[in-house]
Amino acid sequence: MLESPRTANSWLTLQEVGANKCLHVIESVKLACKVKKINMFEWSQERTLVVTDKKVYNVKGKSSIKRAILITNIEGVSKTLPSSKSKEFTLHIPQEYDYRFICEYRDQVVDILKRLFAEKYKKNLPVYGIDKPNLRDFTTTEKDVKRGLSKYPPPNVSFESDVVSIASALKISLKKL
Repeated sequence: MLESPRTANSWLTLQEVGANKCLHVIESVKLACKVKKINMFEWSQERTLVVTDKKVYNVKGKSSIKRAILITNIEGVSKTLPSSKSKEFTLHIPQEYDYRFICEYRDQVVDILKRLFAEKYKKNLPVYGIDKPNLRDFTTTEKDVKRGLSKYPPPNVSFESDVVSIASALKISLKKL
């Protein structure tokens, strides 16, 4: 049975997060769900992906934050097309290395990221549809960064349907105030 994604009120408290790394009190959790992170060796690792209004967290177990990525550092998202039957997506972080995941709730994660990006930048987060079984060829690894390589997808694979209305994203954020 799949565990549904959780919201701020039903997922974690600050006390559950490790002592050295914790979610800041001023962050609002938008979504938390189980994912499989795919590392540079193509091994999958069980993780929890936590999306707040400021960052995306990769959490191992219940208390170990492995990586925190500022929403403002995400330059794009690639996702496999429905024909591949994979719910894979990659977060493109040009200042660092990309993060590749498989998640049943991929579309919800991407939607939340698009809305947060639109709120912050008043423009759309580029979302790329990749017609391949996986995103290995479109994910920049730590080794690639050391070699000066980037596997950012070409702009001709962008999804038109993934455009967020900036006005609607701003209305949503204003309603919260």
